[in-house]
Amino acid sequence: MTPESISFLSSSRPSRHQSLKVWTQMTVLAALTLLASAATYFFHPHAPALYLQSEPVNDGEISAAEARATMKSPGVLFIDARVRARFDAGHIPDALRLCESESDYPSQLSVVADALQQGQEKLIVVYCDGKKCQASHEIAEILKSFHTMPENVRVLHGGWPAWQAAP
Repeated sequence: MTPESISFLSSSRPSRHQSLKVWTQMTVLAALTLLASAATYFFHPHAPALYLQSEPVNDGEISAAEARATMKSPGVLFIDARVRARFDAGHIPDALRLCESESDYPSQLSVVADALQQGQEKLIVVYCDGKKCQASHEIAEILKSFHTMPENVRVLHGGWPAWQAAP
């Protein structure tokens, strides 16, 4: 090799400082990407489960499988606590809508109260958009005050997404 070819090869190699700078930039970009994706997951209201392990059903809740099994039984009332647009996009058959944040809430409440007076022994299953949605829990508390058997008011564990995923 001639001295010119050696200098050409050494000049085309990045210096140690340049390599360190590139690695630092790649590390920062990877960390920012990880942070952004974690923030999106944790703050998104419809974030999927990170793993497929089922969680235990809490007191006052009912599993989607159990709710599906009771669906055909007389005396079961499903209450959808989601906004009209989500309800219209899909809901449990024969479910009534009861959403506190909407202007027609009093008329919705009147329809639910009429349904409750037809049979107080009813199992009432309230659901909304998933585990992170609290609307179903809030509506369930309101319904417990109307119902003579508050233990029959249950929240669908996992909400609408769990219902859709249940066999």
